[in-house]
Amino acid sequence: MFKRRKELQGLVNASRKALTEAETKIAERNKLLEYKCEENKVLKAKIVDLENNIEFLVNNLSSKKRELVQRSNQN
Repeated sequence: MFKRRKELQGLVNASRKALTEAETKIAERNKLLEYKCEENKVLKAKIVDLENNIEFLVNNLSSKKRELVQRSNQN
């Protein structure tokens, strides 16, 4: 009976260890997801800023240069 109890306690201990490791991995994953979401927001803001800069530059081109830009975009 002692042997059986020892085996069961070993299984319980292994299960607890596996659970702790899984919880740690989940916490690390959640931190990574949070970081990536923040990084994504920053990159989206940069894209919007760049698009605005492009629009500003195109709107301030002379008609001759605007025509060249439009032609190069068609190719």
